[in-house]
Amino acid sequence: MVIAANRQDPRSVALLDDHAGLRDLLEQARQTVARREAPRHEIVDLIDDLAEAVLEHFQQEEAGGYFAKAVEAAPQFRQRAEQLCREHAAMVEQIKGLQEHAACVGESADWWQTLEHALSRFLACFRSHEAAENTLLQEAYCHDLGAED
Repeated sequence: MVIAANRQDPRSVALLDDHAGLRDLLEQARQTVARREAPRHEIVDLIDDLAEAVLEHFQQEEAGGYFAKAVEAAPQFRQRAEQLCREHAAMVEQIKGLQEHAACVGESADWWQTLEHALSRFLACFRSHEAAENTLLQEAYCHDLGAED
């Protein structure tokens, strides 16, 4: 579920747009892997594209752009924002593991099953992380609105 953040803040809009694009790419990867029909090189390309998008997204978040306004408006959320950024390292390791496995030679049933399982774990982790980010932005925005009353 995507919670609408401050649509007046370009950083919030960018975060929500990035999340939507990543969700689309993740769903494409999930469906492609679940069908187990695509040639390995297509799977490798898809996982590489996914990894590139995820890494770029995390770098932008870590640069402070997405949460800066929220933390400025509600400094009590700074630790949560920092914790969310720290979660990136584990997810980067997961996506790198996906890339390594996808690049392994062979397309046996075990190869597909391991890939599908690893992708499912990453999806669950990413969705949880995304929900926490959206909640943080929403709470900070609501706190900021409440402060104006």
